[in-house]
Amino acid sequence: MAKDPKGKKRPALAISFRTYVRGHPWEDSTAGDFAADAKADKSFPEITTWGDLKVYLHGLGAADAAMVTARSVWRRYKTSQREHSKDA
Repeated sequence: MAKDPKGKKRPALAISFRTYVRGHPWEDSTAGDFAADAKADKSFPEITTWGDLKVYLHGLGAADAAMVTARSVWRRYKTSQREHSKDA
């Protein structure tokens, strides 16, 4: 757990996938392209599982390559959340 300025423990704040994608500094890559598309998509939902993201993207008619990239971004998000919780 992280500590507040008075030294008391406080729980770590997890961020949503949507917030992660929209706020992460993406490189010039397929992951960056995915993030740019997600940022531009005003109806991009709050995603809580890979299954949710997969269903949403299938509904949009995403190509196989886009699904591979989305899976990679999802894994990076989950890794960042685990690392954040370790630091807390």
